[in-house]
Amino acid sequence: MNFYEEILRCSGYKGVISALCVATSLLSVFPTQLFSSLPATGMALVHMILEVLYSMDAPIDGEEDDWPTLSLQIVPILQNLQGIIVYSSSLDLRRQGYIAFKKVIQDVLPDATRFHSLQVLIGSCFFPPVVSLLLICMKDEVARSWPSTSQHKGEVVISTGLVSEVASPREVATSSFLSDEVLQVIGSVLRRTDGLPLDLLAHIDPVQTALNLLRFIIIRESSGKTNYTGLLSKQGLTKARIQWLLPLSQLVREAILGFNLDDDEDTAGMRCAINSLEVVLQHCLELTEEALELLTK
Repeated sequence: MNFYEEILRCSGYKGVISALCVATSLLSVFPTQLFSSLPATGMALVHMILEVLYSMDAPIDGEEDDWPTLSLQIVPILQNLQGIIVYSSSLDLRRQGYIAFKKVIQDVLPDATRFHSLQVLIGSCFFPPVVSLLLICMKDEVARSWPSTSQHKGEVVISTGLVSEVASPREVATSSFLSDEVLQVIGSVLRRTDGLPLDLLAHIDPVQTALNLLRFIIIRESSGKTNYTGLLSKQGLTKARIQWLLPLSQLVREAILGFNLDDDEDTAGMRCAINSLEVVLQHCLELTEEALELLTK
């Protein structure tokens, strides 16, 4: 273990990412009888690398690349882990894949790279349930980056990968997870970029998760009297209301009407999902309108 630890410590982020590239490449091997053990071997290597990182007494040495360069290697790593989550027939491998996926995001990647890697994965993933999981990861990172009320006036602690560092409020405000970039990700889920109507029933999971993230941001910004994301401005709130929430309300009403006309027992589960979505959506609308009203006073 000490041998691997020393290699990773000396090689820096590039060495860690290279090691994870090799390990996760085994996850994408098609499981034939000849290579059936490779995905499990790859997953074991991934967890071994992460354990070595946790055993280090000091952060990894080496200079961090800018995120576009680093993400060329990071995104395929996360996509291979994502593939295990989606395609593996083994429940245990899927569970291990998701655990490793979150650990790589939270404990290996620096803040800017972490955000943009999640952004790329959310924009390129074709599986709505996985997009929902990615948005949950993003919400977790937003919550971790948010300073507590008592920290607004002093120093705050932020996570930059393997260690936590003390940062000023100004440095926290530069985090991508506390910026308008988060709203761009939410908007890309709630509204199609090509202007076509959203297929709500097919994307109900990520839509509800994105609304939960939006609601979380509105509540945190309002209660802390902050505006890290730019949402609590007239322009930000108006955009959220007119471009995201009101069009979604129309789609929800149409879906509910369709279910009322189709009294099929097979649609009962989807009807419950739509009703749950409607509750979250209505709350987001109420919070948005309340915030707009306060701005006009």
